[in-house]
Order: sequence, then structure tokens, then C-alpha cells
Amino acid sequence: GALVEDISGDVLVEDFRRVSLLKVALTWRGKPSVLPCIGSLGRALTRLNLSGTGIGAGNNAEMLAGVLEECKALAHLTLSSTSLGKGVGRLAMVLGGCKALVHLDLAFNWNYKRLGPEGVGMLAEVLGGCKALAHLGLMSNDISDEGVGLLTEVLSECKALTRLDMSRNTIGAEGAGMIAAVLADCKLMARIDLNS
Repeated sequence: GALVEDISGDVLVEDFRRVSLLKVALTWRGKPSVLPCIGSLGRALTRLNLSGTGIGAGNNAEMLAGVLEECKALAHLTLSSTSLGKGVGRLAMVLGGCKALVHLDLAFNWNYKRLGPEGVGMLAEVLGGCKALAHLGLMSNDISDEGVGLLTEVLSECKALTRLDMSRNTIGAEGAGMIAAVLADCKLMARIDLNS
């Protein structure tokens, strides 16, 4: 954390296209230390992996959303195991503007700050704008049939979708039936995982 904060102003970051910070502490003395560096990558950033970082805790999701607004070329975003929970609402507003987004993985945000049906509903409101989205990972988020119902309302707009991972959620026969009903609209779909 401190190293990033100390050197962030001196590093030439325009050559970076991919950032992967698995299980890295994102704060130093209570202040976000990595997000300003990511934000300085701006339009050049194409891949961002913040899995296991706890970015969803506190107001970090709000700060991340502000940073992502500048990342117009972002194609791959992985925020698995980040305690995102209801922070997905602010993030969802920004994701609708990520026209280059091909891969979105929000797996394992199931703890006490789970996405659940409400979080998936907020996400569903903007996914139709992500026309390039090919992979959507929502594994282990306590989505339930209710969340599936909200998501399937927009899945037919995701024409590029080839992979949907909703495994390890509490999806029953009703939810599986809703997904099956929209498959005809998802002509490129190659893999759907609903395993419990």
C-alpha cells in the first residue's frame, strides 16, 4: 500500500494496459492508495482485476466507480471476492458506459454484503448497454429465482453473450426455466452454468 502511494506520482503509467491486484491491501493509513494510480491509467486501461481486495468495503466502491468512468477502453473487469454487495449500485451506473466491456466477473460477493436479487437487479438495469459483453460471471452471489427474473429481462439484449456463470446461487427450477426462455435470443451462448 505505502509503496504505491509513495511512487504513484512519479511512475509513467501510460504504458500499462492491464492491472491485476489480487489480494492487495487497497488502503494505507485509511486512505485509498491504489485507486488514484488506476485512475491515472484512464483511457489506456483494458483489463482490471481487483479480486480479493475488499474494494467493496466502505466507500471504496464509490471511488472505484469514479475511476472507472475514465476507463473507456476497459474490456475485462474482475471484482470477485470483493465484498461488493450493495456497492454494485454505483458501479452499475458506470458499467452502462463501458461500451468495450467484454468480460465482467463479480463472483463470490456472497458474504454479509451479498449482491443478492437487489444487487443483480441494479446490474441488470445497465447490462443492456454493454453490447460487447461476452462473459458474465455471477457465481456464488445468493441471487435466487427473484434475481434471475430481473436478470433475464435484459439478457435478450446481450447479443454477444457467450458465457453465463450463475453457479452456486440459490436458483431453482423456476429460475432455470426463466433462463431457458431467453436462450433463443442469445444466439452466441455457448455455456451456461447453473450448478449448485
